[in-house]
This record gives sequence, structure tokens and C-alpha cells, in this order.
Amino acid sequence: MQRRHFVALFGSLSVTGVLGTDRAFAEDPQLVEPIHRVANAASVTSKPMIAQHPLDRALEMAQDALTHCRANVNDYTAILVKRERVGDTLGDYEYMYAKVRNRK
Repeated sequence: MQRRHFVALFGSLSVTGVLGTDRAFAEDPQLVEPIHRVANAASVTSKPMIAQHPLDRALEMAQDALTHCRANVNDYTAILVKRERVGDTLGDYEYMYAKVRNRK
């Protein structure tokens, strides 16, 4: 059944009272004054809802670290370690020493 047909059927059944929804829309006889639950749009101060990904904080930290490195790090040394798997055989560790200089 298509969605619009379902909505039309549900609406017609609720109007005729078959679903018993006619009592759900009836007013309570004990209530004398209307209750206003909708706030004035000018008085509402809320932040826009932004969907946050769990990794957003990690990306922010990485961006801050990159900015710090670009501003303060001139050169560094490192040891690169590699281990390769060929087929089902796991090879030995291989090491490479590296020195990097960055002139600004």
C-alpha cells in the first residue's frame, strides 16, 4: 500500500470514529482557560543542533597538533619499522633511520 493511500485511509477512519480517536481530540471539561505551551520565537535562545561525529574531537586535536608542528618544528629524526606479509609468510622487521629538515 502506498504511503499516501495509507494516510488517506487512516485520516478517513479517524474522522469517522472507527479508530476511537474522536475522544483523543475532545477537550477536557475541567479545563476552563487555554494553556499556552508554545514559546514566543523571539524569546527562545537555543543553539542550532549540529550533528557531531564521535571522531570530531580527535580531528580537532590532530588539526591543532599539525598547526603547532608547522609553526614550531624545524627538523626531526625517526625510525621507520616495516614488517611485510607475503602470502602466508610473515617476514622479519626492517628498519630505516630518517632525518628530515624543513627550512621555513
